[in-house]
Amino acid sequence: MTTKFFDEYREQSLIKAEIVEKYFDTWASIITATQNRYPDRGKKRIGYVDLFAGPGRYKDGAISTPLRVLKKAINNDTFSKRLVTIFNDKDEENVRSLEKTINNLPNIGNLKHKPQLWNKQVGDKIAEEFARIKKIPILAFIDP
Repeated sequence: MTTKFFDEYREQSLIKAEIVEKYFDTWASIITATQNRYPDRGKKRIGYVDLFAGPGRYKDGAISTPLRVLKKAINNDTFSKRLVTIFNDKDEENVRSLEKTINNLPNIGNLKHKPQLWNKQVGDKIAEEFARIKKIPILAFIDP
């Protein structure tokens, strides 16, 4: 089912991706500015999580939401130093494709924290993984 979703980049997919990209940019700007105002309060990191990340590109070559967020971070000096990302997909082929697509992004090395790729079914095990992660502000995109 997931594979068919990424066959065609439909208008609603474009609109959704644009909304998430703009929201991430605004959210990350607010969080990092707040972190700068209170430098003694924890580590300066922000997080972005996508639990149904997909292969990174649609069959027509259009990039999906995870790559839009990464490109936004790569091109922002503050975001690139602070962003921690987790991209998950239960389909192993999607994860391999996403990893390849991420590795081919121009200037991906600008990110201080390499994107984490998970291949897990969303459920209790993912919840346990998040319980182990140190708390940082996270924007989570959970849209199957």
